[in-house]
Amino acid sequence: MINAGRILLVDRLPVLMYHSIVDPATGGRDQAGTAFYQVNPAQFSVHLELIASMGFQPITFKTLASGNMLPQRPIIITFDDGFDDNFHRALPLLNEFGFKGVFFVVSGNVDSPGWLKAGQVRELACSGMEIGSHGVTHRYLSSLPHS
Repeated sequence: MINAGRILLVDRLPVLMYHSIVDPATGGRDQAGTAFYQVNPAQFSVHLELIASMGFQPITFKTLASGNMLPQRPIIITFDDGFDDNFHRALPLLNEFGFKGVFFVVSGNVDSPGWLKAGQVRELACSGMEIGSHGVTHRYLSSLPHS
C-alpha cells in the first residue's frame, strides 16, 4: 500500500461480494438462477472465521477513500441488492466478529416484501455499516438504451 497525499494505491485488496444469506430450513429465494448467489448462515460464519484467522480486517470504501492508514490486511465485505436476510442473518454475524460491511441497496425495493425496510437500512448505518446505492430498479446497464 502506498499513500501519497490523496492518491491511495492498494497492491492487493480483496473485495468479497455476497447477495443473500439464506437459512436452509426456510429455503432459498424463488427467483430463477439466484441459488448461485446464496450462502447459508453456517457457511457465512465459516467465511468470517477464515477472514479473522488469516488476520484480515474488514474496512469500508469510505475508510479506503479517507486517505488514512489502512490495517495491515484490509478486506472489504459487500452485499448486493438489499435482501432482508442481510439484516437478519448477515448483520448479527458481522457484529459477532466485530466486522464492518458495505450494503448496496436497490432503493426502489426498500420496504417491499423480502427486501430491507427503511428502518433496517438506518440501523445498518447506525451500527457502522456502509450503505451504497445499487440503483433504483436493478436494471442491467447493458440492456439500457444508449441515449
